[in-house]
Amino acid sequence: MTDGKRKDGTGETLRGVAVIIVAGIALGLAFNALSLASKPPRGLSWITETEKMPSLEELQPGSGLVPAPAPGPVVARGFALVGTAWAQESAAPAAADLGCTPPAKHPRTAAKPAVVQKPTVPAKKPAISPKKASVKSKPPVPAAAVPVPPAAARADLPFVPDLDQPIEVKLPNVKRFFDAGAAVFVDAREAPEFAEGHIAGALNVPFDEAVRKPVLLEPFKKAGKPLILYCGGGDCEVSKDLARSMLAEGIRKVLVFTDGLPAWKAAGYPVGTGAAKAAQ
Repeated sequence: MTDGKRKDGTGETLRGVAVIIVAGIALGLAFNALSLASKPPRGLSWITETEKMPSLEELQPGSGLVPAPAPGPVVARGFALVGTAWAQESAAPAAADLGCTPPAKHPRTAAKPAVVQKPTVPAKKPAISPKKASVKSKPPVPAAAVPVPPAAARADLPFVPDLDQPIEVKLPNVKRFFDAGAAVFVDAREAPEFAEGHIAGALNVPFDEAVRKPVLLEPFKKAGKPLILYCGGGDCEVSKDLARSMLAEGIRKVLVFTDGLPAWKAAGYPVGTGAAKAAQ
């Protein structure tokens, strides 16, 4: 009887421990799900299935995934639309350029005889003094030496759609945005890692700190440029987590450079060191 009671007591204890473990796991998963559903998400993203982000390279007009931008008004060569009337910019275009036929002449209108002009004798040019002849004119500036305006430099940039989810971007397009100064770079790693090396000119907003202080994301609502977030590449997820937090705060055009700093450094692109600058 004693052995039987001990076995029964052991079984009840094991069953109780199992119930406690199962209940703890269930409560933990439920709490994490609620945290992920909050704005911004505060749960552990590794528990849920990894979300596949759309690629910026696949979202360009003509791919069928996003609508193509509306074409602008077609303007005839040599003309510009001013107000509601056409204004001539240079020489008048031919009738064929405007898509119409020239008007026929009136039958009663007689053709005017051609006026014969007498040849004029060109006036002699004054002799150039020796002093003026020695002055050499400056050579024209070659076209290659003329600085390229910002508008032309940004013509090669990809189109960034306004989506409510993070968009993955690859190194070639990241470099195009960097060269044109057309994006805000954000490093989602911790401050010590950022100080050791980061993309030149990037801001530092660690994900954990952004969760504790959502006010850190406020300046990015009026950035006026796409945001390119990155971290350590590979299995680093904090850049994706920070992107979701920004989107939950109403920020759009959030790109994630998934290959991160290692790919940037391997390509030999500019890297900065030191403490971060505050976002403005």
